Amino acid sequence: MQARYLVAALTTSILLAGCAGQQQKNSQAAAASEDNGPKFVVGAQYDQVTNQTLDALTTNYSTGSIASSLGDINDQDRQALALATQKVLLQGKTTSWKTRRNKTSVSIAPQSAEANLVPATLRFLPEVTPVDSLTLLNIPYWVKSTSGVNIRTAPSTDASVAATLLLGTTFTALGKTDTDWIAVGRNGVLVGYMYSPLVAPTPYPQSASATDLDTFSGTLANKDVTFFNFSADVVREKSIGVRTQCQTLALDIRSKSVKTTEQSRLCQDFNGTWANR
Repeated sequence: MQARYLVAALTTSILLAGCAGQQQKNSQAAAASEDNGPKFVVGAQYDQVTNQTLDALTTNYSTGSIASSLGDINDQDRQALALATQKVLLQGKTTSWKTRRNKTSVSIAPQSAEANLVPATLRFLPEVTPVDSLTLLNIPYWVKSTSGVNIRTAPSTDASVAATLLLGTTFTALGKTDTDWIAVGRNGVLVGYMYSPLVAPTPYPQSASATDLDTFSGTLANKDVTFFNFSADVVREKSIGVRTQCQTLALDIRSKSVKTTEQSRLCQDFNGTWANR
């Protein structure tokens, strides 16, 4: 009899231990799933990104070895240098800057880049086909084609045209597809795609004000723009992969007393801003 009770007790103990172990595994799996889930919403912070980046870059040139090499330059010089640096980050081309105050010149050249794919949530209109991945931008762009540019419901010339934005119209570029299309955002929601060669980052210096498409009054396009008058309840969501970047820049600094090259490593945050890392 005692042996029977002992077996029953052992069986119960094993079952309880097994349940506890399974619960622990389930908890770990849930935690892992949460860790691998979306880290941010694409375009959730679609304004003020330009100024945040410029502030971070200006601060970067105010302290440390780079500031020491730059010597006696003022805040206006640092802001101008920050603008030139931002241009290199966006265009990937060497840019030169010079101040008349002490004849200091800086050549800023891209050296290397790293991409990091992170999960994110993309919000989009039901008429628009969401992509599986984007390279993060989240900065103001403008239409540079004199004939205007079509916003299409998918990143393809075969996709239907939602509207055509006119020359000079600004909009938020949420990101760039692998096939060279720009994901167009309106207040953080994907409303379509524009072919990359026909648009560009807004000219420097950039304004911190909202883009035309975020605040449009119905006069931006030569087609019906009621497509953009949507309510929050129609917006859909999808988990996608978003590539953020880190870039290493070489700053070749020349002045009367200094000839040196400094390295600066800058990384994108989830809202598109760049900062020293």
